[in-house]
Amino acid sequence: MLDLRGNIPTFIRISGGKLHDVNVLDILIPEPGAFYVMAGATCATDYPQPLRRSKYHDANTDKTFNFLTNSFAFPAQTVADLYRYRWQVELFFKWINQHLRMKSFFGTSENAVKAQIWIAVSVHVLVAIVKKR
Repeated sequence: MLDLRGNIPTFIRISGGKLHDVNVLDILIPEPGAFYVMAGATCATDYPQPLRRSKYHDANTDKTFNFLTNSFAFPAQTVADLYRYRWQVELFFKWINQHLRMKSFFGTSENAVKAQIWIAVSVHVLVAIVKKR
């Protein structure tokens, strides 16, 4: 999870590459006021409640996007912003891959790999704090 105010992670689960994101929902404790954004090809059929299609046209790119949401109160702009912010998580991992160059690890045990990833995350958070100041 990403705190949009500081663009820093608030929840991280380090797992093997075969664990699908949706399985982490079983261990995630929902926070009041938080938004959970997920996308998938079968959302409309898998979600048990009614969904609203939110259409948004981005004038900068001249592209139109369709989003599914269970919120019937938010305007299309808010829904589009939430999905755009969701990509900050992807950019976070891209940043780690590009800047921290974690192609190999000093240790290969589960604990060694987790420790090195946590160090990388800590560095990212410190950089985000320094940039914000």
